[in-house]
Amino acid sequence: MSRGKRLRKSGMTDPAVKQTDRRGATAAARRLIVCADDFATNAAVSTAILELLALQRISATSCMSDSPRWPVDGAALRERGWQKHAGLHFDLTADFPGRAGMPLGRLMLAARCGALAASLVRTALERQLDRYERVMAAAPAFVDGHQHIHLFPVIREQLFDVLARRYTQRPWLRNLAEIHTPAPLAKRLALSMMGATGHGRQAAALGWSGNRGFAGLYALRPQDGFAERLPHWLSSLPDDGLLMCHPAKQAETDDAIGQARRVEFACLASAAWPAMLTEHGRVLVAAPLN
Repeated sequence: MSRGKRLRKSGMTDPAVKQTDRRGATAAARRLIVCADDFATNAAVSTAILELLALQRISATSCMSDSPRWPVDGAALRERGWQKHAGLHFDLTADFPGRAGMPLGRLMLAARCGALAASLVRTALERQLDRYERVMAAAPAFVDGHQHIHLFPVIREQLFDVLARRYTQRPWLRNLAEIHTPAPLAKRLALSMMGATGHGRQAAALGWSGNRGFAGLYALRPQDGFAERLPHWLSSLPDDGLLMCHPAKQAETDDAIGQARRVEFACLASAAWPAMLTEHGRVLVAAPLN
């Protein structure tokens, strides 16, 4: 069965097939992964992501399997046959009922100084993968990290080891070695310090596949112009680049980036977004080719 037929059977068509049909076999569209992070973190986020996936405005979502919402929200992904569009958003910093996260600054310092216990990371990763698989009845299509913690020393080594041991068919990994601006300098420097380039080199040396460029970094404030940044990201990202986003239907009162999430959803749900993709010769895909 072809990819297009498999996706139509699951209720999701393949944008690449549609573009080929419309523009002819010689059309040279550049592939783009648009991944919405934080699925299952709250109802407003999950509802928005499910709607955007159904509209084919995004092509992937990264899931918080330690969230108490995960069993119900994850089931909604599974029932729609969207396992190939979903991955694990490995997390050690978020606060959920019954689970307090580690402050990001403390986690960064511990990882940099070699004080982060590998056993703690491994236990958390195994648990989150188990929870993911129980709900999705499948391995994650990809793995990344909440607040990009998958790049950190100790964490990345555990991730490489655990995933290679668990899966014959490896998930692909989010690569932040090549960050496309405009992006806040402080964020880019922090990610570089915590190992973005080293993670990319190590992953490539070990044979892991991943995206070829990364965009979507900004201060996550509604006044920072998510929509205004999109044309540059779309034009600068290479083929198989990844654009990160954080949409939500509304701003929850306890969500520090809730207002930015609401703005992102409005942009991605609007008619302007598919028009922008067409203008920049982009086709949405769920995974990189490499």
